[in-house]
Amino acid sequence: MPTRYPHGAEAFVMALASGMRAKICGLNSRKDLNEREVVLEKYVDAKGRWACRTVGVLTEGILVRPDNLVRSPSMLAELPDDELLLVLEQVPIKDLAEHVSTASHKLRAAMQRTWSGPAWCKVRRFFSQTMARAGKQELIRAAVVERDLPTLRTIFREDPAWLKEPIIDVVGSTAATLATSHPDVLRMLLDEFACDVNTRRSDGSTLLIDACNKSECSEDLLACVRILCERGADLYAVDNDGDGALYCAHDSPANNEALSECVQLLRNFGVRGRPNSAVHTSSAGFVGFRDLLPPQVRAELNRGDYTHWSPQWD
Repeated sequence: MPTRYPHGAEAFVMALASGMRAKICGLNSRKDLNEREVVLEKYVDAKGRWACRTVGVLTEGILVRPDNLVRSPSMLAELPDDELLLVLEQVPIKDLAEHVSTASHKLRAAMQRTWSGPAWCKVRRFFSQTMARAGKQELIRAAVVERDLPTLRTIFREDPAWLKEPIIDVVGSTAATLATSHPDVLRMLLDEFACDVNTRRSDGSTLLIDACNKSECSEDLLACVRILCERGADLYAVDNDGDGALYCAHDSPANNEALSECVQLLRNFGVRGRPNSAVHTSSAGFVGFRDLLPPQVRAELNRGDYTHWSPQWD
């Protein structure tokens, strides 16, 4: 059972460091030490505990688990604003009002300065009751393009439903889809928020297919393809037309050196197939009547790029 700190103080737990002051809470074997103020001296890896000395009491050094150490609001009031921001980022926005109302006047002032500062400007706008859905979609889209990780982290932590909500409704693109050109954002969404690496747009396109189907290829694109492949993306998934990642990388308008590296990268991860098959419905042989074919026929023909692979095609 997780430690319960008094007066809701668990919201103020933060990364600990040598020299910091904290209070001991939640000890069962040494209840006499609870509420004691201590100074952290060093972290003992072998014990998984902090070596501490109590403040104002002559006693031997003690070892305390991080779960049993907490900064109280009065201690937070002593933090500089930049360090306080790191603490406040761990406090759910819905709880801010409670903590501001119960904390000291000095802490209320520091929290107000932090919350009103430029670092949380976009978050304040996003959670404003006056912002419509379209405005929130645009804010997330811009944050992905600008690689604004702090804003995205706060939004998705506070409202995880937006991880699956389409940001571009007409094609069903989620934040993860938009991030297929931005490796830092993509890595955060997959690793920190467990986004589905095989999530699809409304046309059946996966993240890997989207990453391989860019009009411009770059080192960022290669990084995104690598991130997806390393995290278990379906290498042979196809969209509603039967087009897969290998075909999209080979047929992309960005026919440059980075593109050939993208094809080679897919090959390195084990992708086999003939990306320029003559029976692919986007090939020259189908020009003029591709769209006359029923979707299921197109898809079946195009899947042949993979199902009928032959070693000489590599």
